[in-house]
Amino acid sequence: MHDVCHVEFMSKNMPRLVEFYCDLFEWKKSLDTPTYVILAPKEGPGIGIGPAMESQPAPAITNYVLVKDIAVTLKKVRSYGLEILQEKTEVPGMGWFGLFKDPDGNVIGLWTTLPRFLAAARSAGKQEKKAAKKPANKPPKKAAKKSARPKKAAKKASKKGVKKSAKSNGRPKKKVRARG
Repeated sequence: MHDVCHVEFMSKNMPRLVEFYCDLFEWKKSLDTPTYVILAPKEGPGIGIGPAMESQPAPAITNYVLVKDIAVTLKKVRSYGLEILQEKTEVPGMGWFGLFKDPDGNVIGLWTTLPRFLAAARSAGKQEKKAAKKPANKPPKKAAKKSARPKKAAKKASKKGVKKSAKSNGRPKKKVRARG
């Protein structure tokens, strides 16, 4: 816990910044709304790009720290006498976030992932990895003829004519060729 889990850029020209990062790193949009975009690489966490606040000079970068309880963490931030910019706020279907300024004035984000979103994201990631491992045009496997195999094995054994006698000392009898 307490890992950096998300980086967010605030921009006065979101479309330009989104296009730049998509082109530069070949990232894809995993969330695209008029007010917020998440760009994701093939693996690992992506970045968020949102509109710069009026009081916030662009460019601004917000690093998010993964925490168990945003309210508890913000209470601790208040105990240091620091400014809370955003109380615990839900991101529907994904989780919650909060924002504060550190002693130097840097904006720091707090994030808690909604358990079902985390499970869905992990499941989607596993499915993508499975799909990536499979060849695109792999021919379907042929069904095995199970009933024919024992018959073939019996024919081969009778053609070889190798049988052990119950009375013998384990030595094979003479080979007898089947006529056919």
